[in-house]
Amino acid sequence: MAKEKKKKDPKRQAAGRKSKRKGSTFERTCCKLLTAWWYPDGNYEKVSADKLPFFRSPGSGGWATKRKFHRNKNIDSMSGDIVCPNDFPFMPEMKNREDWSFDQYFKENPGFELWDWWKQTVEQAVRSGKEPLLLFTKNNNPIYYATRHSQFVMTFRLRATLLWTPVTRIYVGLLSDLTECTTKVSLMESGIKWK
Repeated sequence: MAKEKKKKDPKRQAAGRKSKRKGSTFERTCCKLLTAWWYPDGNYEKVSADKLPFFRSPGSGGWATKRKFHRNKNIDSMSGDIVCPNDFPFMPEMKNREDWSFDQYFKENPGFELWDWWKQTVEQAVRSGKEPLLLFTKNNNPIYYATRHSQFVMTFRLRATLLWTPVTRIYVGLLSDLTECTTKVSLMESGIKWK
């Protein structure tokens, strides 16, 4: 007797496609923002062979469109949502979700998703040997960043709020503040020990 195939719910499938599209759009937006920040002169096409502009990683579905950029090149930063230039000290993870709010943190909500996102970001950063950087947003909100590096926040006098649990401390601020207050050169010359 043949196994009966489960009928797929078209509404669930549509919601899944919409969610994937939303995440992909956010990743592309972040790629553009990070490229503009890291290469303010717009000269990233002339970067040497072992340094790449930011683009979506294979797991995010963006690998096939950028194959020509990665053949025979040393790519250290392929653990997260996007591939980063080798000299970029962060491993970014992106989240564009509607079911979170900062209120959840203050209500001792064990379901505050930011902690799960942060754990995933740290795991990917460890694999790549880079500093974790979480970029997150939801509709009609700015893009936020989260980092664990207090020296980074203090060195560049970034406006950030410390969120913590007994085992985790992260600094959260606006991505626009981060990109306006720092540059590739200032980060490289800051003397900050990332690890």
